[in-house]
Amino acid sequence: SSKQDQPNPILIDASGKVTYTEQVPEIAQEPNYDAASVQRAASQLAEAGLPARLMIDFSHGNSSKEFRRQLLVGENVAAQIASGDERIMGVMIESHLKEGRQDCVPGAQLEYGMSITDACIGWEDTVPLLERLAAAVRERRGHQAQASA
Repeated sequence: SSKQDQPNPILIDASGKVTYTEQVPEIAQEPNYDAASVQRAASQLAEAGLPARLMIDFSHGNSSKEFRRQLLVGENVAAQIASGDERIMGVMIESHLKEGRQDCVPGAQLEYGMSITDACIGWEDTVPLLERLAAAVRERRGHQAQASA
């Protein structure tokens, strides 16, 4: 089977060059989750002969490295899904039991449930966000059912 048949993520740079990768790249320097950005990415995938199936990172460049902004990103993406956009097939959320992050300092006790890497939203924000995304998927499925009826 060809590399194109594999489910590995791909990277499409601004020039349209397609690179297959084993990891999801973190390349966004500015937010790229809005409907116009989704359309642009889907068009680039189509031009490369690839399916327009996108996973949107709520963190990193899309939240301007402010972990609480993931909730705003999530609401925007949920609205796109709820309106029927079938190109969005998944999301990445920086989430942990407790919000924020902590440094791992030798000799210092770590706070249980808090990230030592990227700052995360806490469980109390994660649950409603996941519920909102699930509701959006159910709404999208309703659009699909109406279209096929």
